[in-house]
Amino acid sequence: MIGLTYLMRNFRSLQVSQIFSNHTKKVIYHYADGSETEDESAYDYPMDFKIHTVNAPVVLVASDGIDTFLRKSGKVTQQLKAHEIINPCVSFKNIKGEFLKRRLNKQMKVFEREGIGHFDDLSLGAFLKIEEQ
Repeated sequence: MIGLTYLMRNFRSLQVSQIFSNHTKKVIYHYADGSETEDESAYDYPMDFKIHTVNAPVVLVASDGIDTFLRKSGKVTQQLKAHEIINPCVSFKNIKGEFLKRRLNKQMKVFEREGIGHFDDLSLGAFLKIEEQ
């Protein structure tokens, strides 16, 4: 099991609460099969994820930029689902060094050739389940 927690430092938490006191945040869970669930909570509510890794060999954490990918074909523009972006980004050939950065750079070139682009910044982090040999 992987446990992920995001807590803000006291000073940053105070700044955020002053700016976003009446706002909420939405966390969307995208799954490899294309399904998704979402959770909404107070903007400054601590996030704590527990992920069972039995059926999840890769856990990818992404910023909201994952939902900004568009495919343009002629005059038609189609927004892609997160799993259409995530799945090819986690098909790692190896996991040495900066494997996620390397894979993402290569996949972004493929997306570009396929007429797929995005309009927001994108941050990704990966957790891998590695079987001991």
